[in-house]
Amino acid sequence: GILLAGSLILLSAVLLFAKRTVKLPGTDVEKEIESYIETDYKELLKDAEKLAVLDEKGAFYTVMLNSLYAFISQSFQLPFSELSHHTIQTTLDQKSIPNDLIESFLNLVDKCEMVNYAPAGFLADKEQILNDGKYLIEKIQRYF
Repeated sequence: GILLAGSLILLSAVLLFAKRTVKLPGTDVEKEIESYIETDYKELLKDAEKLAVLDEKGAFYTVMLNSLYAFISQSFQLPFSELSHHTIQTTLDQKSIPNDLIESFLNLVDKCEMVNYAPAGFLADKEQILNDGKYLIEKIQRYF
């Protein structure tokens, strides 16, 4: 009995030590977030174009929202975790982007969030959102 108890304690100590030193794949959330941030907003816009035609479940709005956030994050070197309406507005104000353009961008973000997270039945024109997103990104790029 003593040998069995001792071996179980030793085995649990080894497993506990191994768990702490070896990171299992898929447990590193920061790595997943970094790989997402590294996704180019242009690639996300291309995905959104495809989903605008083929999408049936609303993934278009998620991809479009992610492309808008990725554009701001990549263009102005903002950490993705710090993106909010306030930080986006402050950053764009500091870069001397006109207020009407900032408001249009934030309204488009709001619209994508509303469609994405609102109850079923609230729909928006996907082509219009896609065209607005491309137009606003292009206009903002001209200012910096």
